[in-house]
Amino acid sequence: MTKRNFLLGKGERLVEDVAGVRGGAPKSHPYTFSEARERIAPMLARVVRGIDQLPDAACPDNRAVATVTLNPEYIAKSYFPERLSNPSG
Repeated sequence: MTKRNFLLGKGERLVEDVAGVRGGAPKSHPYTFSEARERIAPMLARVVRGIDQLPDAACPDNRAVATVTLNPEYIAKSYFPERLSNPSG
């Protein structure tokens, strides 16, 4: 079988390091803490009321599950709200 030599497009880029663009600018938050609390509090109250109305059979070991959708700007691990998911930690 003949050996194949593959042609690499833009192969010249492989001979030197490519410096990526790094962040470093201050984070621009979409909401202030007060705005976020004002917006989230009623939603959280509705969730709690809904969970309280669930039948016991739907909550094994007296536990329920809810989901939280984060603003896409906060998906980076460094912005994850750890205290929200682990208030005792």
